[in-house]
Amino acid sequence: MERKVVRGEASASHVAQARYAAPTPEGVVEVVAERFGGTPLDIATGLRGRRNLGRQLAVVLCGQ
Repeated sequence: MERKVVRGEASASHVAQARYAAPTPEGVVEVVAERFGGTPLDIATGLRGRRNLGRQLAVVLCGQ
């Protein structure tokens, strides 16, 4: 799998899409949970209303 780091804004749907496309131990859900103090379940179910994760966020995405 190719791994890339995306810096900038990401929506909850982008996070969920990446999570379900390539769940990994160091992947999207865990990184965002650490950044915002939520749990992986909170994030996978839509960040409890957070739509914009912020410009400073770095998210690890794993592609095919």
